[in-house]
Amino acid sequence: MAKVKCNCPPPGAPAWMATFADMMTLLMAFFVLLLSFAEVDAAKYRAVAGSMKEALGIISESKHVDVPTGIDDAQNKEDKCTPSKCEELLRKRQDEVARLYDLLKHKLEGLGSDQEFFVQRTEQEVVIRIQEQGVFPSGSDRITREFLPKIEMLRDILKDLGGRIRVTGHTDDIPIKNLRYRSNWELSSARAVSVVHELLKDSHIEPARLSAVGFGDSRPLVENKDDVSRAKNRRVDILLLPNIDAELQKLGEDGKPIDGDAEGGAAKAEGGAAKAEGGAAKAEGGAAKAEGGAPKAESTKGESP
Repeated sequence: MAKVKCNCPPPGAPAWMATFADMMTLLMAFFVLLLSFAEVDAAKYRAVAGSMKEALGIISESKHVDVPTGIDDAQNKEDKCTPSKCEELLRKRQDEVARLYDLLKHKLEGLGSDQEFFVQRTEQEVVIRIQEQGVFPSGSDRITREFLPKIEMLRDILKDLGGRIRVTGHTDDIPIKNLRYRSNWELSSARAVSVVHELLKDSHIEPARLSAVGFGDSRPLVENKDDVSRAKNRRVDILLLPNIDAELQKLGEDGKPIDGDAEGGAAKAEGGAAKAEGGAAKAEGGAAKAEGGAPKAESTKGESP
């Protein structure tokens, strides 16, 4: 039987295939080179991408990096703090603190109450403290009756002064843990909020000016060695701060104040201190709202009597 002759192509690739492959490789290299020298117009790219998305409906949303515009970083640093600008703002703050201090002293002297209050001036704030022991009963955030008239007097004075008002609560060193307060941090915060309640009465002071901070027993006035000293430390200080601090905050690096916040670390404890900023404790009818308000169970266990 005769064999059928096979008309198979000769072995190996055709000669034109090698030439075609070389041409395609050179074209790819050419277009890659063109792309590397090209400048991408971000606006046109977005327009083309949008039209492609509408036409095909297959391009998914993806994050992309904007094409650098070549703008000098100096424009982004215009708001950074320069030495001259910082010194000017710090000088303004000192002048404003001095002005608030003089106004406060003048008003207290006019009312004949300058002996009832301790007023101190620092570079950052004016500190107001009532010269009376036992502002709060032991283990409680309820203001004593003797203290309330003085709060009303301060409310009438502070409404006419500018600046922000920060109320700081303090306790003695006797630990407390009951149904109402888990620690001295919560007790001190509740005491600060109690004063904010009184300052907000009758809508004399804007809530946005007020803030409440609890320090627990971390900042005593005197050493906690007996009942008298502990009574002095159970207190609330009212701090009057100039509005210039907001400008200093903006000029700080990474959102930090230039010269540090005097209240840094206040009431920072796990499960502890509550900090109410920018009118903390706002409530209907001028009452302040504290997050996680404590139950109404009374207990005097903890602080010394």
